[in-house]
Amino acid sequence: MKKRFLPAARAQLSCQEVAMLADSHAHLDTFSPEVLPQVLQRSQEAGVSLILSVGMNLDSSRRAVRLAEQHEMVYPAIGIHPWEALEIDLELSGRLRALARRPQVVAVSEIGLDFARRSDNKELQMLCFRHQVRLARGEELPVLVHSREAHQEVLAILREEGGYQVGGAVHGFTGTAAEVQDWLGLGFSVSIGRALLRAEMSHLAEVVPLIPLERLLLETDAYAGGQAPATAEPSAVRGVAERVASLRGLTLEQVAEATTNNLKALLGL
Repeated sequence: MKKRFLPAARAQLSCQEVAMLADSHAHLDTFSPEVLPQVLQRSQEAGVSLILSVGMNLDSSRRAVRLAEQHEMVYPAIGIHPWEALEIDLELSGRLRALARRPQVVAVSEIGLDFARRSDNKELQMLCFRHQVRLARGEELPVLVHSREAHQEVLAILREEGGYQVGGAVHGFTGTAAEVQDWLGLGFSVSIGRALLRAEMSHLAEVVPLIPLERLLLETDAYAGGQAPATAEPSAVRGVAERVASLRGLTLEQVAEATTNNLKALLGL
């Protein structure tokens, strides 16, 4: 994996972080400039020291990069979400590649397939996903993948396009124990989010202990204006970490240290 070159202040900050929480998936660009400083302050107060802000399309990817330039705890990932899948021509491909080469960018995300929300454009989603996996390989960046009712198709594309060579994670995992093994077999990490706290996702209580601690990431999928705005912030990753710690018989500090180090290692920080 290509090592990203970081400003001296940020590199120093990373070295000083000990047993702090990390949010491996948030959409910080959806928060207004007036609100975002408060969101980040609440995150720090909750012990969050690193947030990966992921793009949904070209514009939001650019905003994620700008936020990373302004806030030391924020790192950007660029990509086109499957909900916004479109045909990638030479012009768009060049713009994505230029963004991926910005020194702040540490991953390609949010990319993948979603046949639950959109099943009328499967071929377009797959073409868009393939292109972005190839981009990630070319730029030696890990991929963080969205997969909804498309598990086998996502795995097939990652295998065919060599996505496992740059590594990555499946984001917001809500699947089965067998699906966990598929991701681990590909060499990927598994990111667990706020779904773990929902009663209708009780099966995750049995799945989470099956994920090796060194392959576990935590996230919030924070998005302004969601159905639960009081918790849809990176600070909510603390509640996920506490639940994981309870399920695994670990302390919050052990879970925080492991998952933060896992994310740093994946992103080359």
